[in-house]
Amino acid sequence: MGKLLLGYQDHHLQMEVRKLFGGEVVKKELRKRMLSVRITYKRKMMYVKAKEFGYTHPEVVAHSQDLDDLLNRYQGIIS
Repeated sequence: MGKLLLGYQDHHLQMEVRKLFGGEVVKKELRKRMLSVRITYKRKMMYVKAKEFGYTHPEVVAHSQDLDDLLNRYQGIIS
């Protein structure tokens, strides 16, 4: 549920920023901020699951892979 709510909030924020500013610089900054929030959330979820199941559990590994993907996307934006 958190992911769906986060997605809605991201979309809503993105629409508001576009109305106010538009432009590539603002879009890039918004993407960075949205990814940063998602990275923080995914990292926390990974640690919670690791504490519960251990670091090698498939659910923890899936969170880790998702986190890697988000970090790679973030790196692509800032470089």
